[in-house]
Amino acid sequence: MAYIAKKTIKGKVYYYFMESKRIQGKPGHSKQIYLGTAEQVMEKLSLVTGAQPPVHSKDLELGSVAAFFHLSKKLGIVEMMDRISGKRNQGLSMGHYLLAAIINRAVSPVSKRGLEEWYDNTMLREWMPVASGMLKSQRFWDNVSRWEDDKIDAFESEFLKRIVLEYDNPKCLIYDATNFFTFIDTENEKADLAKRGHCKSKRNDLRIVGLSLMFSREDEIPLFYETYCGNTNDSKQFACAIKNLKEKYRKVFHEEADITIIFDRGNNSLANIKSLSESEVSFRYVGGLKKNQCKDLFEVGSCCYEPASRKELSGPTYYCTQMEVYGKLHTIIVTDNPALEKGQLQGIEKE
Repeated sequence: MAYIAKKTIKGKVYYYFMESKRIQGKPGHSKQIYLGTAEQVMEKLSLVTGAQPPVHSKDLELGSVAAFFHLSKKLGIVEMMDRISGKRNQGLSMGHYLLAAIINRAVSPVSKRGLEEWYDNTMLREWMPVASGMLKSQRFWDNVSRWEDDKIDAFESEFLKRIVLEYDNPKCLIYDATNFFTFIDTENEKADLAKRGHCKSKRNDLRIVGLSLMFSREDEIPLFYETYCGNTNDSKQFACAIKNLKEKYRKVFHEEADITIIFDRGNNSLANIKSLSESEVSFRYVGGLKKNQCKDLFEVGSCCYEPASRKELSGPTYYCTQMEVYGKLHTIIVTDNPALEKGQLQGIEKE
């Protein structure tokens, strides 16, 4: 059998042509020819094939840009935006401006001053040709400034319907809140959302914006979101987010929400549980318990735990019971995951 082998000698990589066969019943090398370094191998191949190095070349980003562009075509993003905003008769349409910005933000975020340069180095220039200067920052903002709040709301509703038709009606939503820092100047009084607060990225020297997000459990598709002031507590924002979710859901689907909300212990409070279970439209919910709410459960012996029945959950065991929380009976599930425990202990010991 013939093959090319790589050998590292004194830190340098060399390549050899090797041929092996059995000698007296044992495998061995019958031929070994030195080929040289990777550069020497390529130089020899060029001489054989007559290939010449290119006079000029340019790398264009393809993979991730192609994936997002294909998805935008599948969902009809540009056509949807143009219909809502009113398509212009000359130059780039609103949909094309926003699509370029969306793909850039998802793939390789730059400021709007750098948008045109980024675009020139991607395959978008082949699929979505733009005249020189059309993506300069001033041209971009002049056009996008017409994309007002009522048009954004109209697009969100229509886009959400399209997503649901494509991927199925969500029955289970996972909720979480986070924040992100900005470089908005402290003296800028027009920025109502950007406030000083507890920044989860540890940039407490900057103004932050809060973001609450609900996404589908099945496909992990973001469906509902809300931005809020950076100095608002996450647990207080929860009730507001749930209220807005109900309104948006009713507006999009024209029916009451049949949804299970999943949230972490940071949103576990009496007010939030009431907002989920005691309003006109109630939700099913799954949340994390705080340690002081379930001290007795830590005393349950491992003999009371059962293995999970689903194959993908093999390993962890669980204990199921009922317990009163906030004056109401709830089903409580405690899990024991040895693999997770091992990983967490390793982190603790290392740090």
